[in-house]
Amino acid sequence: MKHLKNKTKSILSLCIVVILILGFCQTTFAASPLEVYALDTVAGVSTRIQTSKTTPNSAIDFELKKPDGKIIKFDGMSNANGVAYGQISDYHTRKAGDYYVRAKLNSMDDFSGFSSFEVFPSSVSTSVSKLYPANQMVHVGKDTALISVKLVDDYANPIKGHMVKLLSSDNESDIEYYSSNITNAEGLIVFRVRSDVKGPVTYTAYDVSADTIISDRAKIGFYDGSNLDFEYAASGAPSGIASGLKFEDIPEEIGTGEIINFTLTAVDDDEAVVNDYLGTVRFSVLSDNESYVTLPEDYEFNESDLGSHTFSLTLSFLQPGEYQIEARDLDDPSIFGEYTFTVEDLFPEGSSRESEIEIENPVSGTYSNNIVVISGLAPASSELNIYDNEVKLDTVVVDGDGEFLYTSPALVDGEHALYLTIEDSEGTIIDESDIVNFIIDTSAPEITEISFEPEGDIESGEEITITLTIPDDLSQAAMIFNDSIYDLTRDSDGFYKATFSAPSEPGEYSFDFILLDELGNESRFSSEATINVIEKQVVEPEIGAVANLTATPDDEKIILNWAEPVIHENPISNYRIYFGLDPESLNNVVDTFTNDTTWYIPNLVNGDEYYFAVIAVDELGFQGKELSNVVKGIPAPPVVETTPPEVEAGIAGSEELMEMDEDKSESGPGVTLLLIFSVIAGYIYSNYSRFVLMKEKVKNSVSKLVR
Repeated sequence: MKHLKNKTKSILSLCIVVILILGFCQTTFAASPLEVYALDTVAGVSTRIQTSKTTPNSAIDFELKKPDGKIIKFDGMSNANGVAYGQISDYHTRKAGDYYVRAKLNSMDDFSGFSSFEVFPSSVSTSVSKLYPANQMVHVGKDTALISVKLVDDYANPIKGHMVKLLSSDNESDIEYYSSNITNAEGLIVFRVRSDVKGPVTYTAYDVSADTIISDRAKIGFYDGSNLDFEYAASGAPSGIASGLKFEDIPEEIGTGEIINFTLTAVDDDEAVVNDYLGTVRFSVLSDNESYVTLPEDYEFNESDLGSHTFSLTLSFLQPGEYQIEARDLDDPSIFGEYTFTVEDLFPEGSSRESEIEIENPVSGTYSNNIVVISGLAPASSELNIYDNEVKLDTVVVDGDGEFLYTSPALVDGEHALYLTIEDSEGTIIDESDIVNFIIDTSAPEITEISFEPEGDIESGEEITITLTIPDDLSQAAMIFNDSIYDLTRDSDGFYKATFSAPSEPGEYSFDFILLDELGNESRFSSEATINVIEKQVVEPEIGAVANLTATPDDEKIILNWAEPVIHENPISNYRIYFGLDPESLNNVVDTFTNDTTWYIPNLVNGDEYYFAVIAVDELGFQGKELSNVVKGIPAPPVVETTPPEVEAGIAGSEELMEMDEDKSESGPGVTLLLIFSVIAGYIYSNYSRFVLMKEKVKNSVSKLVR
């Protein structure tokens, strides 16, 4: 007994020690500092954070330290495994640099140490990147100017390590790198430029690494001191508000059928050039001979015009006479100008004005290559001057067979008017070719807008339509999403669309695009848009209970019958049968193959009581919330009543009577069984008192132990 008491005390002591150890471990585990992990990302893209394991289902406090030192606080909750997940929104990741994040349990006082992640600059922004200074005045042939290009993303983060080229609008400027040909850590690259040609020049930055052109422009006015009007306009000297338009540089002689050049300048009341004029002008004929005039199209002045624009080879007259031409501002009709052109017949009947210079290539059209091969026929050994938009490109000598071939320098994007001349030593034009008008377009297609339908978070498996707004006509547009390629088709409104299904796994997914315009210019956009896929929110349909369940016994099986539930939103596909040996524990389950309301359960034990209940399952896999009525069934073989052969023959009774006189004591197991039962009963009786005494001793021992 003493041994039993000691053993009980030992068990109780051990339990107390275990409880204390568990409590200490839990307190220590909960108090241990949290570690936080965050993924690197790019500017303007959200990132995911995760904590180390802590107490499950507990409130977590997070702190985010941004590169500018600002602290952002937000909260979260650990899951059943003790891990907390969080999302740092794209609003807080717009500044490139090092970010720091830490966390603690809401119930604790101290945060963990900071862990870091990095936000990298996004892609180059063509609209936010800048060229400066915007305007400069530089002396022709003497001085040099510095133009700085600063590459940044949409959030003004500097883009480092990109190669940049500076393009000139006149192809006459000398351009060289000031120090390096790639942008520095501040996104800067500097160019040194000069020119021997007087006039305004516009400079454009081309990011070679990103294959894109910056929207901003820089302008330089190259002057020699001899043209005060030009100096005045180019230097940005103060002027009044535009009050009129002035026709200038009109040819002294204008012949019928001749296409001429002229300049239109915006001036104020003092006839000073208004170099910030940005109006749109329209030309019209005020005289009654308008049917014989070809006029320039509407023109919108831009900053690089500096208030004066030359219209090259856009005005012609079919008959001699005087033509009164007006130019008027469309937005402010009070700003206009007039000029009377006098046209003469410089080629009397019988004379020939057909040129001996024939340009075979290029032909009118649009080209994606900015280098053009110029070829054709002209008088043998003659010297040809090649002009593009009134600017002399070069001189080429025709060979002895009367053929010429010339490869142009890189031409700027836009409209070009190409013609060739033969001139004498004084520069007088002896012969002039027809003009070939063509367009250079090397700019790759751009995406101006991306939209999704539906907007916001997308449920897994949901159908999505993406719409791209692209100004250019494309020969091909493709989208790469989740390792699959989709063709974007153009609808009647000019938008490019694709419809697809969201991935089944939740998470953030990005889109890549490949665009090819009709000239063969290709654009590739990586991670241009993202969507956030969330788990599909499923609303379980209502399914009523199965009714009128009955059980019919059979040999080693039970046959069940029931009625289909009255309420169900979706068609019933099958039924689920629960059964067992206890109505409170129906732990066996079997599904029917069809939606038939009759089924049987085989391989049961005859004579055992079984309990059954049924529930309906619809075609989406949802089952009802409520079981049917529970029924009982006892499998058994069918009972068939038959007549024994002896009775049927009429002899069984007579045999029994014939054996009545025989001595039964001498046969069968009767006497032997009686003797065995007697011996067993005597043994139990003789030892009964010993059994009772042992029972009392055990009872007293247990009572003392309890006390």
